[in-house]
Amino acid sequence: LVGRRRGQAMHLTECLALATAAVTSTDADRIVGLSTKVEAIGEVGKCFAGWWHKTTTSFHGSDELVLPWWFGMFCLSFSVGGYSALVMRPKWADGSMFPYKFYCLFLLFFQGPLSFMADYMNMTEDSIWHAIDRSAAFPMTVLELLKILCIIWHQPRRLGTVAYVVSFAGAVFSFLKSQDAQDRVDPQEFVFWHNMWHLYPLACIFITYCDRNLMGEPEAGPAPIDLVRKSARPKLLSDVVMEHTNSAAGKD
Repeated sequence: LVGRRRGQAMHLTECLALATAAVTSTDADRIVGLSTKVEAIGEVGKCFAGWWHKTTTSFHGSDELVLPWWFGMFCLSFSVGGYSALVMRPKWADGSMFPYKFYCLFLLFFQGPLSFMADYMNMTEDSIWHAIDRSAAFPMTVLELLKILCIIWHQPRRLGTVAYVVSFAGAVFSFLKSQDAQDRVDPQEFVFWHNMWHLYPLACIFITYCDRNLMGEPEAGPAPIDLVRKSARPKLLSDVVMEHTNSAAGKD
C-alpha cells in the first residue's frame, strides 16, 4: 500500500482504507508504515489530493473496457434530474435557505455534461475532464446530502422522505462499489455499479412524482430560522394586554 502510494496517485477506496487505518489504529507505524500518526494523517491528505487531481483512471489505455451507448446516455441523467427538479419545485424549497435553483441549474448545465465527458468520452484517456468532473461531483454530493436533510426537516414522517434517504444511501454504496471495481480493473462490475450510481437522479424523479401524485403535495414546514425566532422571542406586555382584551370582548 505504501509503495503504491509513493509511486503513483492512489484510488479513492485505497485513500479511504488508509484514512481508516490512520484514524483507528494506535500503531501508525505498524498499519501504514509511518513513524507517527500525525505523519500518517498527512499522508492521507496527500493521497486524497493525488486522487482529486489525477487525470487518468485505472482503465487508462485499456482495450478491455467497452462502454455501451446507454452508459453514456445515463451519464446525462444528472441533467435530466436537474431539469425535473426545477420543474417539480417542492413547496419546502420556498421556505428553506437551501440554494435550490443553483442546485438544479448546476445539475442541468454542468454536472450532466461533465459526467458524460469524463466517464464516457474519456474513460480510458488521460484527460483533464476527470479532475474537473471530480471537483464538481464531490461538492454536489455534499449539496445533495444537505438537500435531503432539508427534506427531512420540512417533510418528516413521509414515505417519500424515507425513499430519498434509502436511494441516496444506495447511490453512495453503488459509487463506492464502482470505485472498487475500477481499482481491480474489472470492466463489467464497473459498468454495472457506476451505471447504478448514475441512476440516482432518475430515482429521485420517480420518488418526487409518486410523492406528489399519490400522497399529495406536502405543505412546506416552518423554516429553522423561523422556529428559532419564535422560540427565542418572549411575549411582550402589549401582546398579553391585547390577548386579554380580545378574550374579554369575545365573552361580551
